[in-house]
Amino acid sequence: MKSVLVVSLALFASNAVAVTEDFTSATWLHHEDLGNNVVAGDLRIEVPVGASLKGVREPFALQPGYDPTRPATVLMITPDSGAVFSVQRVGLTDLFGMDMETIMIAGFRDGELISSQSAGPLWQDVTMSGLEVVLSGFNSIDRLTLSSDVLNIDDSDVHFFLESVTYDLTTDVTPDTPSPSPENPDNPTNNAADDEDDSSGGSMVWALLASALLFRRRSV
Repeated sequence: MKSVLVVSLALFASNAVAVTEDFTSATWLHHEDLGNNVVAGDLRIEVPVGASLKGVREPFALQPGYDPTRPATVLMITPDSGAVFSVQRVGLTDLFGMDMETIMIAGFRDGELISSQSAGPLWQDVTMSGLEVVLSGFNSIDRLTLSSDVLNIDDSDVHFFLESVTYDLTTDVTPDTPSPSPENPDNPTNNAADDEDDSSGGSMVWALLASALLFRRRSV
C-alpha cells in the first residue's frame, strides 16, 4: 500500500499543465532593444553577451540578432525559476532570409544533451506564415537552444521571430525508482514492511476466529 502511495504522489507531482507563452502580455515597446535577455512569464530568453535582442508587438515576438553589427549565434530559453521544463512546441518565423534556412533546436539538462531536432525553413510560401515546430523528447530539460543548423556554432547567425513557446514547468525530475524507506532501507519498495503488516493483520483475524470456534464448542 505504501509503495502504491509513493508512485501515485510522484505521478501527480509530474503531471503539470502545458501553457503557451505567446508574449501578448509583454510590456516592451515595438522594436525595443532588450539588451541580451528578457523575462516573459516563467521563461528567461537570452542571447550571448554582445549580441542583440529586441521585442516587437506586431506580431508579438522576440527577434534575436536583429542588429547586423551585433549578430546572435544562438537563442537560449531557460525557466526563470530555476526549475526544469518540458517543451512541446515553438512558433518561429524568418522574415529576413537567414543564410541557413534550417535551425537546430537542442535541449540540455545539467549540461548534457537530452534531445535535438532540426527544423525549417521558417517561412512557408504557401501559407505566407511561419512554422510551428512540434518537439519530441524535450522532457525535464533546464535549457533550450536555437541556432543555425551548422557544425560550428560560431558560424551560426539567427535573426528569426520567436512567437510562442509551449511548455510545462516542473519543480524537479521524478526519479525512476522510489527512495529506500526509513523503516527498511534494505528494501526500496518496503515490501517486507508491508508483508509484515499484512501477516500481523491476518494472524489477528485467525486468532479471533479460533477463539470463536473454541467458545462455541465449549458452550455445546
